[in-house]
Amino acid sequence: DVYGCKVEMYIWYWSSDPDPNYMLSMESSWTLDGWNDNYWVNTTYNQYYLKQLADLDPATREADAKYAQKIQYESASYIIFIYPYGEWAMRTDLWQGWGDWTAHPYRQLNAYWGANPLFFDLNCPTCSAASTNQPPTRPVIQTNTPYLSAYTNQTRTLTATSSDAETTDQLNWTWNWGDGTSTVTQGTAANPTSTASHFWNTTGNFTVTVTVSDGWNAPVASQSPVYMLVTNPPAGLGSIRGNVKDPGGAPIAGAQVLAQPGSNFDTTASDGTYTISLPAGTYNVTASAYLYGDRTQSNVAVLASQTTWANFTLVPSVGWIVGNVTSLATGSPIAGAVVLVTSSSSQQTTASTNSQGRFNISVEPGAYTVNVTATGYYGAQQTVSVASGAESVATFRLTAIPTTTPGLEPLVIAAIAAVVIIAAVAVVAVLMMRRRRKKEDEEGKLNLPPKT
Repeated sequence: DVYGCKVEMYIWYWSSDPDPNYMLSMESSWTLDGWNDNYWVNTTYNQYYLKQLADLDPATREADAKYAQKIQYESASYIIFIYPYGEWAMRTDLWQGWGDWTAHPYRQLNAYWGANPLFFDLNCPTCSAASTNQPPTRPVIQTNTPYLSAYTNQTRTLTATSSDAETTDQLNWTWNWGDGTSTVTQGTAANPTSTASHFWNTTGNFTVTVTVSDGWNAPVASQSPVYMLVTNPPAGLGSIRGNVKDPGGAPIAGAQVLAQPGSNFDTTASDGTYTISLPAGTYNVTASAYLYGDRTQSNVAVLASQTTWANFTLVPSVGWIVGNVTSLATGSPIAGAVVLVTSSSSQQTTASTNSQGRFNISVEPGAYTVNVTATGYYGAQQTVSVASGAESVATFRLTAIPTTTPGLEPLVIAAIAAVVIIAAVAVVAVLMMRRRRKKEDEEGKLNLPPKT
């Protein structure tokens, strides 16, 4: 099942069809050796290669393989043999220097013995620099506690958030539920949130994690997992129901409502409603949502086979880190600089500067470290404190990295070294052969039979 990326082995060869529906290379840099025609190496691709080897869930493996497939399809150089016409086709939108194939047919990258290797000619002017696309930040599962409870065959919903400096990126989320199954959701970096639902049909302890990828970088795993205790539901359950809204009366979707003791919970739907099934008893019920303050109702009584209502209004609890990034030498704004904000609990949020070099990041109140990086400049760091409803300003003046005269590329140096080694080995082989022939001639003279 090549379309489903579920085969156990992928065969790579220069003559494969470039359409990813027909051929997927899962070759990594670890397979390269001195006689390999493929000098294409990509760090992110290598990470996907390792991950898809370890994926046990077919859906997860299919998603990871397709991400890797996309990377190679968009950047690799192809030589395609068109069967049965005996014609060759080369990719020319990125790669140049294919040479004259009429005068020198069937050129290869490492065909040094043929005096026409592609290695020294083939180049990609537009892709020589590494991609500056930034990965999304580690996703955070929105919960007040990592220890949650559920009943068998009871659907529970979780929400995770991340951020990505490139708001146009497509984000792919994979929820692993700890029971051998997973759920994949998609969205854009403009709204970096994933909500997924699941039920467990057996009792036990399950570790729930989530990863997110933007299709350019390796998947990023959640900062902390959730540990789900699943038990069989007892007889005579009651419930707590209600809704969660903001001060203006608008529903808050994705808020978590948690009942203690027991850590039973639910996540609000798009209309802000929730339902928690519980044994009869008295509970403290807390509603929480990202960038809102928590609210708790104490001593909420639950009776068997009855419903108790508990509604919540959450007040925003958010501040802003704002600033601008400019060049120290010229004072001009630096567009596209990456701003990474890290909280004291290691939760990260990222954004990029606009054409005026400005940024504005919404965060929860607290202390943060702000790091700024930009291509061609040394990075910088500041520490700021953010209060609810207030702005904290962070201004950066970056120093340009001095330019140096470029030398030979590492691969070119390696190739030259390889040629020198091959030549040296050839010379040594010729000398040894001559010495052996000379020795044989001398031995032959010594062993001549006497003349009669």
